[in-house]
Amino acid sequence: MNNASTQTLIAAAAAQAESLAYVDDVFSTFLYTGNSGTTTITNGLDLAGEGGLVWTKGSNYNYDHHLFDTERGATKYLQSSQTTSEATQSTSLTSFNSNGFTLGSDSDVNDSNIKYVSWTFRKAPGWFDIVQFSGTGNVQNIAHSLGSTPGMILIHCLTGVHDWEVYHRSTGATQSLHINKNDAAASDSTVWNDTAPTSTQFTVGTNNNVNQNGHTYIAYIFAHDEAQFGTDGDESIIKCGSYLGVGGGNSTTVDVGFEPQFLITKKATNTPGEWRINDTMRGIVSDGADAQLNADSSAAELTGNATCNLTPTGFISNGSQNDSATYIYMAIRRPHKPPEVGTDVFSVDSRGSTGDGLTPAYRSNFPVDWYMQKGVSSSSGALEAAFRLLGPVSLDFATNDQASVASEKTFDYNNGVEDVTSSNQNSVAWMFKRAPGFCDVVAYAGNGSNRQISHNLTVIPELMICKRRSGDENWHLYHSSQGPTKYATPDTNNVFNTLSNVWNNTAPTENVFSVGTNHGVNRNNDTYIAILFASLPGISKVGSYTGTGSDQDIDCGFTGGARFVLVKRVLTGIWLFWDTFRGINSSGNDPYLRLDHNSAQVTNKDWIDPLNAGFTIKTNVSSVNKSGDEYIFLAIA
Repeated sequence: MNNASTQTLIAAAAAQAESLAYVDDVFSTFLYTGNSGTTTITNGLDLAGEGGLVWTKGSNYNYDHHLFDTERGATKYLQSSQTTSEATQSTSLTSFNSNGFTLGSDSDVNDSNIKYVSWTFRKAPGWFDIVQFSGTGNVQNIAHSLGSTPGMILIHCLTGVHDWEVYHRSTGATQSLHINKNDAAASDSTVWNDTAPTSTQFTVGTNNNVNQNGHTYIAYIFAHDEAQFGTDGDESIIKCGSYLGVGGGNSTTVDVGFEPQFLITKKATNTPGEWRINDTMRGIVSDGADAQLNADSSAAELTGNATCNLTPTGFISNGSQNDSATYIYMAIRRPHKPPEVGTDVFSVDSRGSTGDGLTPAYRSNFPVDWYMQKGVSSSSGALEAAFRLLGPVSLDFATNDQASVASEKTFDYNNGVEDVTSSNQNSVAWMFKRAPGFCDVVAYAGNGSNRQISHNLTVIPELMICKRRSGDENWHLYHSSQGPTKYATPDTNNVFNTLSNVWNNTAPTENVFSVGTNHGVNRNNDTYIAILFASLPGISKVGSYTGTGSDQDIDCGFTGGARFVLVKRVLTGIWLFWDTFRGINSSGNDPYLRLDHNSAQVTNKDWIDPLNAGFTIKTNVSSVNKSGDEYIFLAIA
């Protein structure tokens, strides 16, 4: 299937997204700052109608994990690191809503100025179920509605003081695990009665932790690898598995079939083996320190451990967290719901644009995966790029410099990014969200050999930008109109050059892109970041046009015009970009910035006009519209 056909399917999927199941519809990691009042968390999940689990934790303070679910009702909670029975707090989680939940003033979930994380699991077949049942003291089968064989089950007694019990498919029904402890798995036939769960029921033995007569229990049931989600209904969104750590400071690559956004990992065969929780909202950083919480502890998150790196198909367990032991995991797929409009995936804002000085400094209506930022009136301020996958580091688009530490750049917000909190109308950020068919970001390590690198764009990339992070090297750009034998350097105004060892003379596919031996894209033991774009009907357009020397309309298939336009002459010429935030005007001048130079914006040129279908290129200048010259562009609606 060609790219246009695939993109049309993605666009159609977006239009009927409400009738399809994506991980976005059933799982959310939502970060918030407490206010000791009433807080409504709007994460888009229907808990009132469908039911589910809300799991909260004060991430920067020693508040315990709190688990609320719709089977037991609002205000009732359990603690994953404790043996205590269910407790009630009227000012904790006060309601389950059709688009999230509401919190009261209780300090465990909403203390003033404390940062919290919430993980919400909506009930759905093939994903997650909740069952409340009564203990009998005798072996019994408990029916569930998961519709598939569970990969992991958590059980806790609501009416007595008992350990949590955990079933995991990799340790099996003969082994006992406790999420409130860091102990190893141990044989115990009285917990699961040595009986594996099925697609309709699970079995509990005579152990008081799961089946004491006269007591009540709750079971949280997680699926494993059910390929029934996504645009074509053939994608898995959760996987429960295991891997063998190799020790000696080495790493283990784990293939789960998708890029995770959430991981629970546990050393199962040796102690101590804490239940580590990592998620991309708080930070899983490539080659850097990750934000780690432990389900068996009330301690604040650890930020000094390089727990793992993410890959487009799984994760790499890093050496410092990778002893010679068997580890179990639960992995949840990153968001993969197609965007419906351009504002779902692209936003522009100035720093503290409302003048309130609050965080985040640059605001969007989505979690940002990468952004560019510049003081637009400054000739000295860099056009910096920062990425969720890389954490607090930045790269300068207009230079070949390696990545530098930028501790002020943080991504742990659901509605933008932090930079510097002071208000500054002249400091602007262009914010992007990864989404199928639109944009993807891949962090990878070079090996110095011709190779293919997986990506999650789901369609053939038409524009790719790669940068060596661990050393000085030009940015390298691929454009489909020029093919895989040519590349450009966006930090210079040079012509597209022909060189076989950049893209290995191999066009990208919907699953992989190719790199050769060139140090700009694949030097052995160096690290890289790649940005991929494609044309998504109504959202984005990657294309080219031939200059006419007079006004010409560029039809991108949009209905409300382009909000962002990047243009470059294929021959020697500067890289220019405009946006509607700063102005793409129907009359008068339109300020532009350069990708290849850290100069202030130019405000005295009228080279572009708005057009509902895309944009209009004006005038006869070599930068944008010289007669007979070829130009490439990226436009976003």
